[in-house]
Amino acid sequence: MKKLIIFIMICALTIGLCACSIKTTTYPDGQKKELSDQFTLIKAVSGGAFDNTCYYLYDNDTKIVYLYTSGGYHATMCPYYVIANNEPVLAIYGVNWNG
Repeated sequence: MKKLIIFIMICALTIGLCACSIKTTTYPDGQKKELSDQFTLIKAVSGGAFDNTCYYLYDNDTKIVYLYTSGGYHATMCPYYVIANNEPVLAIYGVNWNG
């Protein structure tokens, strides 16, 4: 029985230490959302069809820019591309895209 309790405590501690840290971010449109520390908000654009909001985020490790849209009952996240030399290229914040 002691081994089972110790095993459960070790598992709980491991999961607690490995969890991603979450921060609450207040966006320019006044909404508060939880955002992983992995991403940094560049800008937010509201409006459009179905009252969508578009957020431009970049990954703190790779600096790749992502477009996150939400509105109504949906949310989508995808890499953001820019055109360089007539070819689509991943947007890298501070390298080929500055927002």
